[in-house]
Amino acid sequence: MSVKECMRCKTKKPLEEFPPHVLSAVCRECLNENPKLSTAERERMNLWDKLEDFLTVYNRMKNREWSWANNMSCKYVSLHVDMRDGGCIIADRDGKRIGPNRLAWQYSDETPKPPND
Repeated sequence: MSVKECMRCKTKKPLEEFPPHVLSAVCRECLNENPKLSTAERERMNLWDKLEDFLTVYNRMKNREWSWANNMSCKYVSLHVDMRDGGCIIADRDGKRIGPNRLAWQYSDETPKPPND
């Protein structure tokens, strides 16, 4: 049986307890306990976002509930999708990785600055 050490809890666990991404370094248990990791943490640990999170914003855009004019850095985005499990990486117009919260953000008087994710 092959084992791997989780970067978060530092315990050795069977490979089956890790997400299917070849390079994933965090076990499923740690992911479920703390799903709100920053984008920098997710990138360092090679964790991908969920395609459903992207599609939520996409559907808001189709329904005219989201506009690129209120989120200029996301007028153009790149999306890389892992077809095995629906994991994805979202990048803004400059090619910088962003999280779903940054993509979903819309400028307003109440939220003049995007979230730091």
